Amino acid sequence: MSLRRTVLVLTPLGRGGMGGIDRLMDEIRRRCAAAAPDLEVKFLTTRGQGHILLSALYCAAAALALIWYRLARGRCLCHVNLASMGSTLRKLFLSWLATRLGHATVIHLHGALFHEYHRGVGAFQRAQIDRMFHDAARVIVLGSVWRNFVAETFHLTEARILVLPNASAARPPRAPEAVPPEILFLGRLGERKGVPVLIKALGLLAQTGLDWRAVIAGDGDAAPYRAEVERLGLSARVGFPGWLGEAEAHAHLARAALLVLPSEAEGLPMAVVEAFAWGLPVISTPVGSTPDILNDGVEGLMIPVGDAEALAAALQRLIADPALRRQLGSNARSFFAQNLDFSPYMEKLAATWREAMPRN
Repeated sequence: MSLRRTVLVLTPLGRGGMGGIDRLMDEIRRRCAAAAPDLEVKFLTTRGQGHILLSALYCAAAALALIWYRLARGRCLCHVNLASMGSTLRKLFLSWLATRLGHATVIHLHGALFHEYHRGVGAFQRAQIDRMFHDAARVIVLGSVWRNFVAETFHLTEARILVLPNASAARPPRAPEAVPPEILFLGRLGERKGVPVLIKALGLLAQTGLDWRAVIAGDGDAAPYRAEVERLGLSARVGFPGWLGEAEAHAHLARAALLVLPSEAEGLPMAVVEAFAWGLPVISTPVGSTPDILNDGVEGLMIPVGDAEALAAALQRLIADPALRRQLGSNARSFFAQNLDFSPYMEKLAATWREAMPRN
């Protein structure tokens, strides 16, 4: 049997997956050996990057791995990344199995719509979700709004809840800004991330006479948004490169004028955290835990959800004022260094793993 205690991280898409939580898990994967040499950390993919029908196979393989590790390594700790819908169903099964095998669990709640999902499910599933949270040795949440939700919904004590905002590696000094200024969006293309509102705002911004370009990058169906951009006469200004790999995303973050994320719902978006790491000002909405890290007029600008006119005005203000962009970006980098750097994040996470580890 291994002398090191084992942590089994249940992660959705696996290494290099499209999504903020997968990028976060990839960074944990890179750092865990150095940050926690006393722990053996293994990653189990639960959904996979292929067709959704294949998720059952990934989930089954993760279940078999839980059994194998129990036989080979004894009682382990399972770090359960939890969103909503299919993620919840898979994690209900896997956390139930882990508990029955004698493993301990840590729930890492990151789903932007989990509160709505929990409210809308039937009584039986809600009871099973409640059981999953009550069985957990710790629950990790991304900010104050999620801490309050977990405490009030599942009646958990403060000692069992850890507020651990998403984090990023520190980044080098920014490259010279792109000319003309680049407006950058990173996230899944769709209404939840506010893409229709953004495109409408860009149409309004085009009427100001300012020179700019926009990059709307992410997975999802870009066709209807390309059509709307073409209808607005913005095809020469707005690009849709699709999902950007880590290196490509950082190349844009290093040179963009600002990041924009007009979401309707969020956990704590990794795009905003990454923008702060690069010293990039952010325009976003007061949803999820974003208000915990983004203060209006300090690290960026906050706008109401669904308000294209307010977004256009915020974009115009920052595009027209390079000095303001530099100041807000400098504030964002300072906030990142004090609160969102990955080194202290990893220390806190490893300490939580050790505290929650079952005693054989």
